[in-house]
Amino acid sequence: MRARRFAILLAIFVGNVACTQAPTVGPAPTFTASVVAIKRPYVPQGPGRPAAKTGNEWVSVQLQLVNTGSAVRQFSYDDFKLVTADHSRWESSNLGYGNDPARLGFGQLDPKDTVLGWIMYEVPIGSPAVSVIWSPSPGNQSVTLNLP
Repeated sequence: MRARRFAILLAIFVGNVACTQAPTVGPAPTFTASVVAIKRPYVPQGPGRPAAKTGNEWVSVQLQLVNTGSAVRQFSYDDFKLVTADHSRWESSNLGYGNDPARLGFGQLDPKDTVLGWIMYEVPIGSPAVSVIWSPSPGNQSVTLNLP
């Protein structure tokens, strides 16, 4: 009985966070993310926006988050890691965008609301980017978003 109860709770939990690129088992997801666009190389414009380190380049990924549920959800650019073809994972960067309103920062997403924004990553030049791994909050299952 205990194992069955755990399996039911796991199915409910997994159904609450998903990506729009993969089918889910169980209830419909209430918090989704999808990749909208990618810019590579991305060259930050304007004063105070740093160039990538020697041998690296900026990659910028535009994401859309949708909260179809009835509860407020938290989000952060730190929840997304870029994965390259060699399976390396790259942390998001808050450099380059400053207070640019197009940047996906962090905050709360109200029920029935959507947020759209860009996240930057600094990776070795020419290293193929293949996906973004989304880990919405501690304890939630990670979801892989394939890049176009």
